[in-house]
Amino acid sequence: MSKAVRDLDRYPEMADRFYIPPSQWDATALVLSEHEARHCTQVMRRREGDEIIVFNGRGEIARARISAAGKNEVRLECLDLQIQPEALCRITLAAALIKAERWEWLIEKATELGASEIQPIITERCVVRLGADEVAKKLEKWNRLMIETCKQCGRAWAPQLHLPRKLDSVLSEVQRHDLCLIASLAGSARSIPQVLAGCTSAAPHVLILIGPEGDFSPAEYEMAARSGLVPVTLGSQVLRAETAALSALSILGQLLHTAPCESV
Repeated sequence: MSKAVRDLDRYPEMADRFYIPPSQWDATALVLSEHEARHCTQVMRRREGDEIIVFNGRGEIARARISAAGKNEVRLECLDLQIQPEALCRITLAAALIKAERWEWLIEKATELGASEIQPIITERCVVRLGADEVAKKLEKWNRLMIETCKQCGRAWAPQLHLPRKLDSVLSEVQRHDLCLIASLAGSARSIPQVLAGCTSAAPHVLILIGPEGDFSPAEYEMAARSGLVPVTLGSQVLRAETAALSALSILGQLLHTAPCESV
């Protein structure tokens, strides 16, 4: 059992977690600002002297005491600091963009299921098309959603969210992964356990591609095959895009093991 879990067992009232961005993280002077400060003092009613848990989404977690609580800023005294290593086995989910509510639900659940990276992809049959002026706002919203999910489920490492890219651009960088998979309805597609059994890496970085509502086009499947992606089946039933993504993550998460938490 990790020290983080032991601390929360000893301090059940400290189960609420708050986020400090890596760029603002200073263990000698921890500060909650703006949204997190308001959530801490106005929603959760935390006051000076209360102890809370803070994290930065890059593996650092601290037990801290509130030394000064203001409406837009909460200053903290660090009582205990620990570092959780990043998972040795990493999963990159490259999923075609789908309609807003379903995509946001996908991001939330992918974070819960341990995706290391989330790559939105633009395919021939995507019904969602984002303009250049929309991308920044969407990324901000999606990142916030991932952080809120990390707070809820206890993740120390937030997934890395990439800019939406076209499929050919994503396929041009498959060499950085140890194993590249694409969800397929083809009868020749193998199961994920079968494919992983042939992987020689002890701690693989796996890429899994999931198509949009209308699936990848034949030309896109051919492009993926030329890039070395292995077709995998997620069962005999045809799944919705977001269900397929979470099914794949769940299977991969069960089969791949992660690094243990280490305290400092």
